[in-house]
Amino acid sequence: MPLVTLIIPIYNAERYLRRSLDSVSAQTFSDMEVLLLNDGSKDGSLGICREYEKKDVRFRVIDKENSGVSDTRNLGMRLACGKYLQFMDSDDWLTPDATESLVQTAERDQCDFVIADFYRVKGKRYVEKRHIRREDVMSREEFAMEMAKDPADFYYGVMWNKLYRREIVREHELFCDTSLNWCEDFLFNLSFIRYGGRFRAMQKPVYYYMKRRDSLVATESMCVDAVRVRLKLLEKYKDLYQSMGLYEEHRLKINAYILAIAKDGGVARMNPRTRKLNPEDVIPEEESSRYQHVEHTFEPVYDEHSELLILGTFPSVKSREQKFYYGHSRNRFWSVIARLTGESLPETIEEKKKMLLKHHIAVWDVIQSCDIIGSSDSSIKNVVPADLNRVLNGSRITRIFANGDKAYRLYKKYCQEETGRLAVRLPSSSPANAIFSLDRLTDVWGELIFERKEEKKMAFEKAKEYLKQFGLDSHVMVFDTSSATVELAAQAVGCEAARIAKTLSFQVGEECILIVAAGDARIDNSKYKARFHTKAKMLASDEVEEKIGHGVGGVCPFGVNKGVKIYLDASLKRFESVYPACGSSNSAVNLTLEELEQASGYAEWIDVCK
Repeated sequence: MPLVTLIIPIYNAERYLRRSLDSVSAQTFSDMEVLLLNDGSKDGSLGICREYEKKDVRFRVIDKENSGVSDTRNLGMRLACGKYLQFMDSDDWLTPDATESLVQTAERDQCDFVIADFYRVKGKRYVEKRHIRREDVMSREEFAMEMAKDPADFYYGVMWNKLYRREIVREHELFCDTSLNWCEDFLFNLSFIRYGGRFRAMQKPVYYYMKRRDSLVATESMCVDAVRVRLKLLEKYKDLYQSMGLYEEHRLKINAYILAIAKDGGVARMNPRTRKLNPEDVIPEEESSRYQHVEHTFEPVYDEHSELLILGTFPSVKSREQKFYYGHSRNRFWSVIARLTGESLPETIEEKKKMLLKHHIAVWDVIQSCDIIGSSDSSIKNVVPADLNRVLNGSRITRIFANGDKAYRLYKKYCQEETGRLAVRLPSSSPANAIFSLDRLTDVWGELIFERKEEKKMAFEKAKEYLKQFGLDSHVMVFDTSSATVELAAQAVGCEAARIAKTLSFQVGEECILIVAAGDARIDNSKYKARFHTKAKMLASDEVEEKIGHGVGGVCPFGVNKGVKIYLDASLKRFESVYPACGSSNSAVNLTLEELEQASGYAEWIDVCK
């Protein structure tokens, strides 16, 4: 069962639909289903939906006769399987981590309802729409009083900047009122608030809302039924506060809703928070598709001595102009490679090639040709993959890395079966990946690619020597390929991923702890908090080696720093034997559970995963 169901009603949206669905495809969160509900469109929307359904296993198309947005959302809610419900309009788009951010907040704080800031878009400009600034969990009453400050604001009224616990919708048979042409979102939200218990506001925009000239909010004041609908909503609004015993004390504020004006956030040029959209995200209403078919025109960089391959997605506009890789001045690729190899930052193409080949690094892209808008990876369609075996067969390459999530997903989809090799995902060097500073990017790339051989060897020998006292050093396995992730370790060992005993590092007050769990297990925040009386806080990648004694990719429960407590999770008890790492990112140890208990010096068995 997916953790999230994203519901998208679609009607005659072909002009904007690719932008919307590209943003969904680019979501960093994978445990989700996406319901594309085509509401009897008469344009090319259904064909576009089918195209994306073939490309992304998370997508599912439902084609139905036209019945309106409320009825279509209701169908989506009936078909949904996720623990949470998320909604989206077919002419808007999401930030890449929208779903992940909403779900992390809901899971961490055990919330029924999460609400987020959003971007209001008009033409080529956008502004962040903010409201609740509280950062704690709110009760139903506390959230209702926040809403009473400005109930007609889109922030509260719409469904697309929120995450809902589906169990509440199902148990109380909540639905969108099909008799309303507008404000049906707000009516649904009022019904949901009545039954929710824990509410949380995120001070982070996750959604781009585009106001068009023919949108309902733009024409609300002209609607002849506006007064009738407002009166109906006022009764429901009052009823909510009466049910919580808040109405009498706040009667004037609550009744003022009838005079409130719907607001979706202005995009005035003089507003200091107004910003220009990336040109790739602008789709003028009068403009048709801006897609271009583009061929990759320059050669891969490699020779017979190359040992590792770093793959991008497809050359940007700047790279295509320069006819070489990573041509955008703000892309950090060349800075990272120079730092990690100890070379001066190369200026010319020849200097860049020389640096790569000197250190046995090959560079290419996953895609040979595609349809694309500008440099937007998220807009890519009609992919023809590059023939990577040409490089692999002409070199000594044993490891493949993908620069960013998009390159990684495209490699898995189009190339992995052909090459027979897994790729390791690297955080993107693109300037759009602003969460990674150059220092942090260099550290993570260094851990995954340029594993400092002496340090790696020392960590491995330290763990192996530790195991020797138990007579278990003969159980150690060393690989020619990386085992830095569960997926890669499972392939190296030749077992199912769940039997890889991953070791997770956490900060608990002043102490550091390790939890050894099955490869397919995830930390359950509520269980963790019940056991350790605090929220789960993993160590940052640059803290792990100093505090634990082993670096990222090789963390294991053997030979760790003094004072680090080790816990074994119940998720391991399914197996007779498991494979934890042995201090490096190309090793593992085959241990029975009894041997793991002995060698790890564990504090106790716990149950904090799901």
